[in-house]
Amino acid sequence: MLSAASAASAFTPGGAFTATGPLTILKGPLALQCNASAQIVGVPGAGGTVVSVTFSGTPACSATGPTGLPWPITPTSTTAATLSSVGIGGCGAGTLNAGWSNTPPGSFSLSPQPLGGCTVSGSLSVSPPQTLP
Repeated sequence: MLSAASAASAFTPGGAFTATGPLTILKGPLALQCNASAQIVGVPGAGGTVVSVTFSGTPACSATGPTGLPWPITPTSTTAATLSSVGIGGCGAGTLNAGWSNTPPGSFSLSPQPLGGCTVSGSLSVSPPQTLP
């Protein structure tokens, strides 16, 4: 019998997809309310990889950029995934644990969590629709 983690080995149908939505980045007293757009490539049997990210909204958001791309995505169950080597602006690099919803079209949720001196939270919906088996 397969464990939940091994059963959630890849996004379906996989291939290229986009995750977009609001993202909050807190660094000290500064709170950026940004819109994020991440280009992701689903890797059959292995999760996925974030290959590019843009932030928009305020001028400060637009000036914020990703570091350390690509970011590997490893599904840990049918309802969660880990994003590794994530770097945002002056926040440094770290790991983000995301919730995953298979409710169409599929979405990542980031509860407030530390990332290299910052705190990151948000919810990103994907297109085209994806599921974790």
